[in-house]
Amino acid sequence: MSDAADKIEVWRLEYNQFRPHSSLKGLTPCQMEEQSQLFTTADFSTSTRS
Repeated sequence: MSDAADKIEVWRLEYNQFRPHSSLKGLTPCQMEEQSQLFTTADFSTSTRS
């Protein structure tokens, strides 16, 4: 049973983190997270300037 659980976990991680998703315009969730962090950082740095 442990072997099956290990294989399912590997599949789940690949599917949910490293596989492109059409709902994310072809990006992987990891790529989308990186982009959102870049935009958040850029938005914050420009909004705090006087």
